[in-house]
Amino acid sequence: MILDRISASWQTRDALLKFFVMGVVLILSAVLSSSGSERSQLILLAAAALFAFFIKPELGLVSLLIAALCVPFTLGTGTQTSLHLAVILIPILLVLWFANLLPQRRVRLVYAPTNLPIAAFVIVVTVSLITGNLTWNYFAEKANLQAQVGGWAVFVFSAGIFLLCGNQIEDLLWLKILTGIFLALGAVVVIGQVIPPIGILGEALVVAPAQGSLFWIWLIALAGGLGFFDRSLALPFRLALVTLALITFGVGWFLRVSWVSGWVPGLITLLTLLWLKSWRLGFFFTVVGIAGVFARDPDLLNRLVALKQYSIDTRYFAWQIILTDILPANPILGLGPANYYHYTPLYPILGWYVKFNSHNQYVDLVAQIGVVGLAIFIWLMAAITRLGWQLRTRAPLGFARGYVYACLAGLVGSLAAGMLGDWFLPFVYNVGFAGFRASLLGWLFLGGLVAVKHFVDQSSQAPLH
Repeated sequence: MILDRISASWQTRDALLKFFVMGVVLILSAVLSSSGSERSQLILLAAAALFAFFIKPELGLVSLLIAALCVPFTLGTGTQTSLHLAVILIPILLVLWFANLLPQRRVRLVYAPTNLPIAAFVIVVTVSLITGNLTWNYFAEKANLQAQVGGWAVFVFSAGIFLLCGNQIEDLLWLKILTGIFLALGAVVVIGQVIPPIGILGEALVVAPAQGSLFWIWLIALAGGLGFFDRSLALPFRLALVTLALITFGVGWFLRVSWVSGWVPGLITLLTLLWLKSWRLGFFFTVVGIAGVFARDPDLLNRLVALKQYSIDTRYFAWQIILTDILPANPILGLGPANYYHYTPLYPILGWYVKFNSHNQYVDLVAQIGVVGLAIFIWLMAAITRLGWQLRTRAPLGFARGYVYACLAGLVGSLAAGMLGDWFLPFVYNVGFAGFRASLLGWLFLGGLVAVKHFVDQSSQAPLH
């Protein structure tokens, strides 16, 4: 009886809080509608959106995806970095999530093996932000506070997106909606690469900064994963999805072959799907694919090396300088978000004393958050992989099963892209928040694995551990 009363009390507080927010929105509507100014209308629209996100959090995730891919609006910060709408939305959605949890008096997370490593990741990034402002080298400058906080935000917001998607999607229908929106927009972009009139539409719908390597990786992963493994779809739809995955890779291979990080991670993603489908199929197409690449263009490797020789040399020397000269100042926690960039002019690269970055996700991670931070990141990636691997046989046949396989392949492709300097966690002095438009896709869809786990646990008497 007591527990029932407590539960009823919490539900009443939750309802009262939502009615309070509704009342505030209605009052604002009455006040602002009388003024009729453009700014007032924007404020009213924002208030209505916040109310909708508060009542139905999944709408916030859909808006986040659309904002990242489609909305060109940016807000100046007085620095070289501008904030796009997706970056602004993330902390708002996190605050609304916590506000929704207030009546429960505690943060309730879906039980998942990713919870502990993602919490540890946020903690170590925050500690590195603090210790990064200590003097580790008397001759080196530090990044300004805005850049350091921006670097910290990239890490923390990425973790936040993962948690939001994993904990706010209670019905897999919303995961289907997110996936469907992304696949539809991606299809327009890809087809537009070969049919110019559609290309004009693709350019209008999806902003250029969102079309980074991660965009193409996750398009291949989701289209191929659902095409190969979602048996609930009619055969023509499955064939269309597989075709979309193949065309996406083909665009990179045939039209952008010099952009190695545009098609190599995509090829790895596609081959991973084939290996997951059948190791025999994966082995066959891996051998045939490699042979086919060199049969089509025997001199491809030499041409790419020659074309990228300067890039390869500078990256090699950059890694060497960062790991052997800069990192030893604080190898445990690194130099803090964004800071190592300002240490680099102390060490010449090819004879030049200039600022440079690593162009490698893993060198970048260890330089910013140290060996401990890199170890926790690896732990998190291992936890996500383990979760996906368990769900591949536990998730129900249909969309959920296909989605799990897509995420496993997308994770492999994303981690491969990190070696080529395409960021899973963008560096503020490289692609910065503009690149975050594409990188957040991985965190959003991987967070969906936790939502699938919650669905499986609710449907089963034996939760995943």
